[in-house]
Amino acid sequence: MADQSNICTLESEKVTPEPKRFCKYTSDSESDQLQNNIVMEEVLSHHDDPQSDTDSVVQSNTSPSTSHTLLSQPPIIFTTTEGQSVNLSEVIKHTIASPDFVECIGPLIANVVKASVDSALSNYVSNLEAKIEKQEQTISDLMVKNSELKESNKQMNGRVDSIEIDLEELQQYGRRNSLRFHNVPLKKTELGSTDDKIVGLCKSLLDVDITVDDIDRSHIIGSINKYGNAQLICRFRNWKIKNSIFQKKRKLKNNPDKTVITEDLTQYRQYLMKKLNDARKRHEIDSFWTMDGRIFAKKTPEATKKFIGGMEDLSELFFSD
Repeated sequence: MADQSNICTLESEKVTPEPKRFCKYTSDSESDQLQNNIVMEEVLSHHDDPQSDTDSVVQSNTSPSTSHTLLSQPPIIFTTTEGQSVNLSEVIKHTIASPDFVECIGPLIANVVKASVDSALSNYVSNLEAKIEKQEQTISDLMVKNSELKESNKQMNGRVDSIEIDLEELQQYGRRNSLRFHNVPLKKTELGSTDDKIVGLCKSLLDVDITVDDIDRSHIIGSINKYGNAQLICRFRNWKIKNSIFQKKRKLKNNPDKTVITEDLTQYRQYLMKKLNDARKRHEIDSFWTMDGRIFAKKTPEATKKFIGGMEDLSELFFSD
C-alpha cells in the first residue's frame, strides 16, 4: 500500500513536461530534479506494466548473449528521495532509448562527424591542390624547355640546310670541267679507247679541234645498250676546253645517232632537271637549260629566264602568272 500511495502521489504532482525536456532548462538544480523525477516515472511505469515485463522476457530469450552479460555484472542500485530503489543500468537503457535523447544527441554527433569529415576533406583537397600546382609547374617548365628545344632544333636544321647547300655547291664545282656524251655509238672493242672516241666525235660533229692531251680522263657510264649506244663521261684538262665544246652542242641537233651533250650535274640537280623535263612534256614550261652547272628555265618564249636552285624555285615557276 505504501508503494501504491507513493506512485499516486507522484502521479498527482507530475507536471506536463515540455516537448524537448532534456534541452530547455533555465536552472541546473531544477533541471536535475525534474530529470530525476521523469526518469523515475518512466522506470516505475515500466516496472508496473506487465506487458513491459513480458517484452523483457522475450528480449532476454532472443538475445542470450546480452542477458548473460547483464546478469554476470552486479547491478548498480540507488535510492530516490521518495525511498524508491532504482537500477542504474535500467535508467541508462531507457534514457538512451528515449526519442528525446536521440533528438538531442543526434545533432551533436552529426556536428562532430561533420567537423571531422570537413577537416579530413580539407586536408585531402589541400594536398591535392598542392600536387596539382606542382604538376602544373612541372608542365610549364617542360613547355618552356620544349620551346627552347624546338628553337634550337630549328636553328640546327637551318645550319644543316646551309651545310648541305654548300656541300652540293662544292660537289658541282668539282664537276665543272666534265661533260656527259649521251647515245654515243660504241663497240666493246672501243671501251679501252674512250678518249679517242670523244676526240673523233668533237671533230666530226662539233667542228672542235682537240687532242687526247686535252682530256684528263674519260670512261663509260653503265653499259652498252641493245642499240649499240652508251653514255660517256669526260673530264677535260681545264674549264675553257670544256666550255668551248659545250657551246657547240646545238650542232648536234638532228644528228642520226641522236647524240647529245650535257653538263655533269650533281644528283640533286639531275633531279631538278627531270622535274623540268616532265613539266615541258606537259607543256607547263617552254624551255630549260644549264650554264656552268646552273639551271635556268622559261615558262613562255617571251618570259624572262628564271634561275632554278631548288624546289622552291620550281614551285614559283609552275605557279607564276
